[in-house]
Amino acid sequence: MSELREELERNLKASVAKRQSPEIANQEAQLSDKPADIDTAQVEISVVAPKSYRKKFAEDFKNLSPDWQQFLLEREKQIEKGFSEINNKITGYKVLEDIFAQNFERLSPQFAKARDWFAGLAKLDEAMFNHPAPTIKALANYYGVDVVFPKEKNVRASDEITFRISQLEQNFQDMKKYFDAEKQQQILDSLQFFGQQCDENGCFIHPYFNEVKEQMLSLLLNGYVRGCDEAYNQAVWLNPFVREKIIRKQIDNLAQNTQKSQDAAFAPKGKAEAPQKELTLREELEKNMAKFKH
Repeated sequence: MSELREELERNLKASVAKRQSPEIANQEAQLSDKPADIDTAQVEISVVAPKSYRKKFAEDFKNLSPDWQQFLLEREKQIEKGFSEINNKITGYKVLEDIFAQNFERLSPQFAKARDWFAGLAKLDEAMFNHPAPTIKALANYYGVDVVFPKEKNVRASDEITFRISQLEQNFQDMKKYFDAEKQQQILDSLQFFGQQCDENGCFIHPYFNEVKEQMLSLLLNGYVRGCDEAYNQAVWLNPFVREKIIRKQIDNLAQNTQKSQDAAFAPKGKAEAPQKELTLREELEKNMAKFKH
């Protein structure tokens, strides 16, 4: 828009300068002395600026040459046509999205996006067009419906149908692999974002992510959890090494808090006791539980 404005201003200044030149002034004076001849061919037709132009640009538009006015009007028509085509496409896409949304609950385990579902329908339509009987039979077997076909006239026809069915089954397997790969890639992208989250101090929010990433991926792919947060909370306890780290950390924190409480209540004097040997995880738990009982 700034380039258009600069072009309009240049043309306006050129027009004003031209009208202020001595030659043009003399010609206008001579014409003003002569009686005006009514000639409809010489009457200038006022061209209205496009409706999208603001008031200032509409005024500048009047001072442009007819060629520039015609160019801008044609350009405006092209822009309006482009917007109209885009709006029609958006409307068409929205219709498809609405259809997918109505069936999302039924389709969501296998089809995460509308384009995946329509791609599958397109392949099924192609199979029905090229090989209707084998396709119908394969669908009947898949949905558990009995379908009676005419008896094959010869063995060759039977073999042909068997071959076509095997091809169709292979196509379904390829489609499943494609959808599984799409789903896995989406989960991997979500996991990558999840593992990079940091708090206000720049520390990772999920410190054990790299150690339990594989368990999280398995939980999400098999549908045992609904999101990364739930997958992380379960994975840290499913991983024995991480689970032991968490338990030790909790025990250490509990022991430190208990020691601080005891030191605050009573500060013993006298000879320091010899350091005790390191306890096992079970011994530490039993020791802390005994403190709570007394």
